[in-house]
Amino acid sequence: GLLKQSGNVLLDRQGPDQLVKSVEKVIESMPSKPEIVDLHIWLIGPNIFSASIAVLSNEEKCIACLIKHDLKDIPQIVHTTIEMHKCSG
Repeated sequence: GLLKQSGNVLLDRQGPDQLVKSVEKVIESMPSKPEIVDLHIWLIGPNIFSASIAVLSNEEKCIACLIKHDLKDIPQIVHTTIEMHKCSG
């Protein structure tokens, strides 16, 4: 019921493994092959999730914009924060 749902949100319950794997698949299938450094998915409502992703890439173009665009195919994720790191060298 309501207590269980709100408790999961208040305790920052992690998203299901299947959802994490879906996000990883989207990012890993990108032509530029950004490396996932950190990935967290939190429950923020009933079957509604927020994603926090850190990626490493050599690309000059906005990889964060491309990731956000591609993640729109996963309707349960309604908010995404992406942290970009450039590869050294």
